[in-house]
Amino acid sequence: MDLKWYYSAENNGTTDPVATLYKANGCPVLQVYKGKDCYFSRLCGKYACHVDMVKVTYEDVNLHTEKQCAGVPDDKKKEIKLKFACNLIESDFNNEVNTILSLFS
Repeated sequence: MDLKWYYSAENNGTTDPVATLYKANGCPVLQVYKGKDCYFSRLCGKYACHVDMVKVTYEDVNLHTEKQCAGVPDDKKKEIKLKFACNLIESDFNNEVNTILSLFS
């Protein structure tokens, strides 16, 4: 599946997603939001109920991006952390989709 991320500049405390994953045809597949203590996904589309929501805690993100963020300006740190969380969420999403597709083949 050909997927591409669009990252929002800043959600400024709103309920808007901080990132959206789109198919090549421009159809949104999933969105990532900032929660109280984690990034979490919400699926888009009619098959969303078949794929689980994914949560990535800020603690895990900070732990895995600590070296990448050393000496980087704060606005870049946020971007690095968001992209890391989105990559984890996309990886889990792809695994679930592949599992579902294999059940129907």
